[in-house]
Amino acid sequence: MRYNLTCITDSIEEPVTKSDLLTHVRVTEEDDEKILLLYAKAARRHLEKTCGISMMLSTWSLYLDYFPSFIEIPRLPLNSLSSIKYRDTSSTWSTYVGVALGDNSKVQIIDSDNYCEIRPAYGTSWPSPTPIPECVWITYVAGYGSSQNDVPADLRLAVLMLASHYFENREASSQLDLRPLPFGVESLISPYNCQRGM
Repeated sequence: MRYNLTCITDSIEEPVTKSDLLTHVRVTEEDDEKILLLYAKAARRHLEKTCGISMMLSTWSLYLDYFPSFIEIPRLPLNSLSSIKYRDTSSTWSTYVGVALGDNSKVQIIDSDNYCEIRPAYGTSWPSPTPIPECVWITYVAGYGSSQNDVPADLRLAVLMLASHYFENREASSQLDLRPLPFGVESLISPYNCQRGM
């Protein structure tokens, strides 16, 4: 199924502190601190995209061309469902549901560590949207929480390791055989890999 996923609000905080980052890489130069913080942000974003997760809270819009039998959430973990809207017969946005996570009056949320789907509640069905591209709009918040301590320790360590890798290997090419992700990082993130190809 074709879909369009857009980040409305990215996380404000990073899952690792500046102090943790500097200690891990053993940096003392102020100039190096600035670039290292940039590498940490790049590392977080790369790992999030690779795994299909958000570490810290971020808000997402998911646009679909129709209501499928169930809606698979592509960026996890689902923290809260803000709204499900659709284009009605006059092509204006109508709100089907604006709920908090766990309110099953119109939807059923099936949520596990590496998978989340939304279905119409038992005995109900999705409304009929106008058949135009991106006529269904889901807004939700993904992420483990707003604090660095909410993010699992192995994901925080993966950010530190990948940021350190970027810092040590600053050029795009090298005579060394560089892998896209260092082996230790791959093993740390493998339990969180949620990519399914909706």
